[in-house]
Amino acid sequence: MKRLILRAGEDGKATVKLKGKGAHLPMPLLPLLAPVVAQIHGENGTCFEATCSAPSRNDAFLFQAKAD
Repeated sequence: MKRLILRAGEDGKATVKLKGKGAHLPMPLLPLLAPVVAQIHGENGTCFEATCSAPSRNDAFLFQAKAD
């Protein structure tokens, strides 16, 4: 992981941004089939989950989306 940003917010309004690269970040081949469900699991059992149905970019190089 290169960057992880967590911002608190009301239910459904929190922000999680993740930027990663490399062999230790397993990813399927791009482009992805929507909807995409992303999950981040913390060591303390915390889990963040988002479903992205309409990505703003989804090609062979980048998947970028906002949660539904």
